[in-house]
Amino acid sequence: MSDERAPIPYCRHHTGEEEIAAIVETLRGGWIARGPRAREFEARVAERVGASHAISCANGSVALEIALRGLGIGPGDDVIVPSLTWVATAMAVVLVGARPVFADVSPQTLCLSPEAASARWTPRTRAVIAVDFAGRPHEAAAMRALVRSHGASLIADGAHAFGAAHPDGRAVGGDGTADLTTFSFHPAKTLTTAEGGIITTADADVAARMARIRSGGITRDFPGSRGRYDFLATEVGSNHHLSELHAVLGLVQLGRLDDFLALRRSRWEGLLARLQPLADRLILPAHPAGSCHNLFIVQLTGDRGDSSRRDAILARLRARGVLAHMHYPLLHRQPIFLRDAQGLDALLPASVNYSRRAITLPLFPHLTDHELDRVAAETAAALDAALPVSS
Repeated sequence: MSDERAPIPYCRHHTGEEEIAAIVETLRGGWIARGPRAREFEARVAERVGASHAISCANGSVALEIALRGLGIGPGDDVIVPSLTWVATAMAVVLVGARPVFADVSPQTLCLSPEAASARWTPRTRAVIAVDFAGRPHEAAAMRALVRSHGASLIADGAHAFGAAHPDGRAVGGDGTADLTTFSFHPAKTLTTAEGGIITTADADVAARMARIRSGGITRDFPGSRGRYDFLATEVGSNHHLSELHAVLGLVQLGRLDDFLALRRSRWEGLLARLQPLADRLILPAHPAGSCHNLFIVQLTGDRGDSSRRDAILARLRARGVLAHMHYPLLHRQPIFLRDAQGLDALLPASVNYSRRAITLPLFPHLTDHELDRVAAETAAALDAALPVSS
């Protein structure tokens, strides 16, 4: 297939010779696990976001589980989560033995709203996980006020939002923005370590506990230790370490983050401009200045928005090489969660409405002008086929 018609994925990581050289150097250095590069990556991330502590781990999914365990959340506890998020947000709650309580999102931000979280509060609620959806930060100040009024904890799922900032200028993940913030460094995110995650917090005791959970649940720093070979198992944990290879990739990428963010914004604005002629049939995304523009999501307008039409548009785009996506099927409808989530459609109208209309179009830092043109043209053609202007 020629480059002219080569498939355009919805996301594409960018790595170059600097990343390759750093990984090769690490491989030749003789220390590829639990070494200084992972500790340096933690320190650099903490400095970047303004956090007192950062605990790296194997991926963003396990970061959520470690965060919940670090707060002591488990059987008998409820955790409020949006239904509109990747499955890991709710699955982590189940894995620690707690119950996910699904809440609606704001139709404007697509993030869990404080009002929706309050409406789903239960006597057993110990925490809220607020997702910074598509790179747009949630309403952090209002959400902090809500959870504090109940004596609960706020976890920010910042998987989409590394490099984003709140309206007050504080970076997502910085001290005071949430009790804990988790990040993913999957290749679809603003920075990649291939697979990897990190948790930031201002709480030294919780940070130390999460480090133990990440390290098999053990501590080597205790009175009476007989040496570095000795340990005490004090937590339920596992081996969730970030390898040195992943960490060094992250270190190089971290040095390029500002360039990646600028390119994402530029590509975002370019695609937005190209899609303006379709604004009668598409709800175009509107993100604040602090967004890191992780995903470009459009929605079908008005009575045009039903899942069969959306699916037909997705199928046509993909057949034409624009590998559009849908983020995400709603979690309260998934079989694993149905026991506690039946009949919730009526309580989550914004999420349900979104689920019928949403299409994720390609967006990544090195999307070319030609690819932007193709995405816009194929989107227009798919809309013409499924939603004629006269319909």
